[in-house]
Formats: sequence, structure tokens, C-alpha cells
Amino acid sequence: RAASRFLRASSGSFGVKICRVAEGRAHVFAKPYAFKLWDVAPGEVILSEAGGKLGLWSGRPIAYDGPVVIENKLLAAPAGLFSKAVTALAAKEDRA
Repeated sequence: RAASRFLRASSGSFGVKICRVAEGRAHVFAKPYAFKLWDVAPGEVILSEAGGKLGLWSGRPIAYDGPVVIENKLLAAPAGLFSKAVTALAAKEDRA
């Protein structure tokens, strides 16, 4: 089973977890819970500068310029793993 290859670790706020991906201490951060844009925006800058990508489980980027301030299903991953993570998360939701 593929999920057995992953280690789950708790490390604090959304920003800290995004930065763990940016520094290579975590491969992927996927969280189904609601988050506010101001909780993830600084982490996205750091992750982006490190070559990573932040978005939603659907693969959509986070829209900071719209009326929505609360989103769900955050995904942070290195750019090369992001689309694979989107596919894996979609398969997981299909099975649920």
C-alpha cells in the first residue's frame, strides 16, 4: 500500500509546515482543513523561492485577489511532485 511509505509528522502552524517542504524536511504537506489566506501567503513566498509549489488539492493556485479569504485542502510540494500529489489526492477522494 502506497500510504505506508509516508511518515506523518506534526510541526505547528501551516506556515511552519510549508517551510518544512521548502527546506526539504518534508516531501509533501496536504491538509484537508480550512485555512485563511494570511496564514499561508508568507509560506508560499518561501516555498516558491525554494522551487516548490503551493495550491489546492485540485491543483488550482490560491487566489489572493478574490473575495474568498478561507479555503480548504491545502497542498505544498516541490514543483516536481506537485502534480503527482494532486493525482494521488484525487484518487484518495474518489475512494472515499
